[in-house]
Amino acid sequence: MFCLGIALGWVSVGAVFLGTFFGFLLGAIVGVALIMLGRKGRKDHVPFGPFLATGTVFALCFSQPLLRAYMGS
Repeated sequence: MFCLGIALGWVSVGAVFLGTFFGFLLGAIVGVALIMLGRKGRKDHVPFGPFLATGTVFALCFSQPLLRAYMGS
């Protein structure tokens, strides 16, 4: 998480928040889908690192356009 935060912090502080948000969102979507499909239970472990890495890559690629659209400029 520290290295991902440094990579996103190099872009902007907003990218750090977006990368973390996308990581949590993707993890939640996949976790709920796995529970609904019966492949995992509520007490089973799901690795969280791949979701954070995917959120970081997504934020590195799309954070600037998303932040500009959000800020209205």
